[in-house]
Amino acid sequence: MIEYIKGKVLKLDEFSIVVEIGNFGLKILTPSNFNGEESKVYIYHQIKENEIVLYGFKTLKERDIFLKLININGVGVKQALKILKNFSVEEIEEAVKVKNIKLFQQVSGIGKKLAQRIILELTDSLEFQNKDDMDKELLEALLEFGYKKDEAKTVLKEIPKNLSIEERLKEALKLLSKNKFAK
Repeated sequence: MIEYIKGKVLKLDEFSIVVEIGNFGLKILTPSNFNGEESKVYIYHQIKENEIVLYGFKTLKERDIFLKLININGVGVKQALKILKNFSVEEIEEAVKVKNIKLFQQVSGIGKKLAQRIILELTDSLEFQNKDDMDKELLEALLEFGYKKDEAKTVLKEIPKNLSIEERLKEALKLLSKNKFAK
């Protein structure tokens, strides 16, 4: 499996580029805008009966959203490319989070029912837990483990919020077990 390709990117058209590697030029379908510089292109390759197709993305997150989109019944690769061409990953995530079906309906070929299906299926596969809700859950979990409320609140302030809830809980337990924050 190809993870990424690094080479000089030459623009062909709206949805494809050619990456020059040595004496070869690989045509890659992409929603991303690349310039003519040396770039790393994250790849998803699809093997069909009579062809191999490469899809390229600027980031792993963009590729991940693409893979989630093409696994939704009714969304093909062309529609997934159009969605990612028109909207950033952050815009897509925000639309899913607030259930903005109109955003997806702006893409040709996506009606109300398909937009609703996209939101429903992406909601299940993306993590959208509010950081405040996460802190409340962590606090409750720590209280159930028998830690004092003040200790738990103090330790939660010390743990980075960009970690998953599981990672934050492990870190909190580690810090509390060392009695670092005990009063």
